[in-house]
Amino acid sequence: MSKKDTTARARKVREQELRARRSRAEQEHYIQRIVLVVAAVGFGIAALILVYALTNDYVFVPRQTITTVNGTEIKTKDFQERVKTERWFIANEIRSYASVVGVDQAVEQYGNDILALREPSLFGGQVLDDMELQVLLENEAEARGIEIDRAAIDAAVDQYVASFLVNQLTPTPSPSATEPTTPTATPIITSTASNTPTITNTPTETIQPTAEGCTEGQTDCPTVTPLPTNTLTLTPTPTLEQTYTPTPSDTPVAPDDIRSTVTKLENSFYDDANEVASIDRDAVRDIFTLRALRTALLEDVTKDQPTQEVWVNARHILIQVPEDPARVFTAETCDSEEWAPFKQEAEQVLAALNAGEPFAALAQAVSDDGSGANGGGLGWSASSGYVPEFKSAVDTADIGAIVGPVCSQFGFHVIQVMERELRDIAASQLQQNRSTAYQEWETDLVANADIQRRDDWEDRTPSDPSYNDLLGNVFQ
Repeated sequence: MSKKDTTARARKVREQELRARRSRAEQEHYIQRIVLVVAAVGFGIAALILVYALTNDYVFVPRQTITTVNGTEIKTKDFQERVKTERWFIANEIRSYASVVGVDQAVEQYGNDILALREPSLFGGQVLDDMELQVLLENEAEARGIEIDRAAIDAAVDQYVASFLVNQLTPTPSPSATEPTTPTATPIITSTASNTPTITNTPTETIQPTAEGCTEGQTDCPTVTPLPTNTLTLTPTPTLEQTYTPTPSDTPVAPDDIRSTVTKLENSFYDDANEVASIDRDAVRDIFTLRALRTALLEDVTKDQPTQEVWVNARHILIQVPEDPARVFTAETCDSEEWAPFKQEAEQVLAALNAGEPFAALAQAVSDDGSGANGGGLGWSASSGYVPEFKSAVDTADIGAIVGPVCSQFGFHVIQVMERELRDIAASQLQQNRSTAYQEWETDLVANADIQRRDDWEDRTPSDPSYNDLLGNVFQ
């Protein structure tokens, strides 16, 4: 083989090796490009998912309706902001209470709220209930011509914030009996006569018992007092005026000072909301809109609440049916075969009384409750305190007449109303009656509303500010 051929072959081998190396490099470069493209696509998809998630969470979801109340929509954004505000609000109240009475009493008083703050969905459900109720109350207020303006909300805020002044304005007892005390101002009551209309009760007639209620020669015949007739008269009524004479050491709190203190507390209240939870003043005030609505509607809803109630002095004979915890009492129960013997016995008691048997003696002999020892006498009582069937009977029975058998969950009653009159309801009881009546009205309002809540509302409930941020330093 010639030298020329050898050189050509060597060159050819080198060229082949060079092409092989170039081919491997191109393949590696190609693979790298594929990897980079795939990575770029992956990052792009991830970025798109992230953008979509952020857009969905911060743009689309907040604008979506979370619940509808009689056609009025509540947006997710409003719900989430309200939850955030309410979490701060109740935590602030718990912290304030704990600082005054101690942690243990705060837990006892606010145990359910503390638990709810730990469970976002539980707390969110309570907030959503309130927001739905607020829509209903706003619609009801508008229908009744009630306007909840800024002044009404200011009053609700003032009332709440002023409650924090109680501990500051309440005098602290002296630490020891020997420590000298500071004299306090003594109000002097002066009386000034004025013509104030008052109601006086004037009986118009005397009602004698009927033959059914009292027979001739009966010794325990009731004394019958008729319902009085209200007569309006002008009677001089003393007007009490307080003359305040402070001692030299006494420093009364001026109204302007109280107003200034309340204002400072309100500003501190709003500042704390902003610092702790980045909540603005309007969001805090929105909580008090519900309070203002309830206050205004309570006045309107219960304006016709009775201020007087029927009181009766009655006596009865009870033929008691044996107790059965599993029994559900209904009107049909009274006519059941099981209760028939007891009803028959009560009818025999009624017949004996109508035949002239003394009520007291018969009550002592056969009545199945504790009043039998008193001749069946129940004394004076508001009829509203009795079970419905008994109340209806004593409210409508003729004075002195014997009525029955009246069936109730206890058995069969034979009743005689001795006296009946109207009495003013005590202020505390009247307030309780109004509160109960309003709560029943509000419950019916919600029950009859068309409320459509999203199934995934729990997933949209925020958990911030967190429990640790709100109460972590209070309950270690």
